[in-house]
This record gives sequence, C-alpha cells and structure tokens, in this order.
Amino acid sequence: QRMISRQIDQTMLDGVAAAYRAGRRLFVVTTNLDAQRPVLWNMGSLAASGKPGALELFRKVILASASVPGLFDPVFIDAEANGHHFKEMHVDGGTALDVLAMPLRLAAAGRLALTHGRPGQLYIVINNNLDPTFAITKPKTLSITARAFNTLVKSDVYDTILGSYLLAQKQGFQFNLAYIPNSFSVKSLELIDPNYMRALFEYAHAQGRLGGRWEHSPPHLYR
Repeated sequence: QRMISRQIDQTMLDGVAAAYRAGRRLFVVTTNLDAQRPVLWNMGSLAASGKPGALELFRKVILASASVPGLFDPVFIDAEANGHHFKEMHVDGGTALDVLAMPLRLAAAGRLALTHGRPGQLYIVINNNLDPTFAITKPKTLSITARAFNTLVKSDVYDTILGSYLLAQKQGFQFNLAYIPNSFSVKSLELIDPNYMRALFEYAHAQGRLGGRWEHSPPHLYR
C-alpha cells in the first residue's frame, strides 16, 4: 500500500487521464467476493473524472487487483445501491478472471459484437509457466495443497487462453502468446525473489532482441 501511494500520485493520474482523452484505454480487473464476479475498472475514465477521491479509489483498485486471497488482506471499496451504503470486498482479479483478453462469457451469451474491419491483433503475456512440469510432491498436507492449487491455476489460465484463441480465430484476429517456458530453469525461492525477477527480465529482454518469440497457438499439453 505504501509503495502504491509513492508510485501513483496526482501527476501519474493526470497522465493516465490525458492518455484516456487521446483514445487509449487502461483496464484493471478485481474480484468482488460478495457478488462472486469479476469487476472491470476503466482506469482512464476514473482518472479523468475529476471527482473527489479519484486518486484514492485508483490506488485502491490497483491494490485490490494484486491482493491474493489468503496471502493479503482484501480491499474494501465504498459502494451504494438502492439507497444503501456499504463496503464491497475486493481481491485479486485472477480469482474470478484469469486473463483479460477476449470476453468469453459475453461471447457465450451472444452479447459480444466485434468489428469486422481490418484484421486485428491479440497479444497475451502470461507471467507464468503453462506447460506441465514434473515434480515430486511430498506427502504432506501443505505440499499437496500448494501443488494442487498451482495445477488448478495453470489449468484455468490455459482454458481461458484456449477459449481466447478459438474466438480470435473465429473473428479473424492474429493470436500472439508469450509465457514462461520450461527452458527457463531459474526457480523463485520466495514470494518476491529479486534474483528470480532479474533473471526472468534478462531472459525476456534477450527474447525481445531476437524479434520476440510469440506463439501463435496455445501450447500442446499432451505431446
């Protein structure tokens, strides 16, 4: 929270507002645990609103979007409905929506209308590994729980990417995917490991210098 307060000030908010007025869009997803639904925040519109408390709300949304349930406290955001004031509990957006790319639920409901003009480009960058990785799981409750949770998250992300890929094909969009492959062997030894982060940055930078290693289809899980 202190780091967000230092980094996101009024100057940055004004910059986001200016970009919004110029036609750019910045979206952030949180999860409303009370409603069990993802919430899509138009951060540019919020920054450009000029309303009192816009900066505080902007910071709260950023904080909530990174508040992994069980590891970090939830963020309470003031809301009003039917004349009643209450506080909504918001946590990490990945709890309800792993990847913000193609809005698959709207497409399934027949409420998605994409333009059919020039071919579009869909870029998805996943800060995780998608390939199955073999590891001996210790027969301990915490080890089993952690391994199962990692498997669940990886599976959910993959399913979302696969759905986005199929919808992109249907709409005539070029699909581009980047994720951490098994060839990157450095392991993170803690929740925030500077050595791992530096190694990952250097790896990604090297890939970028080679022109980018974009995959144009989801990885094959059952090779």
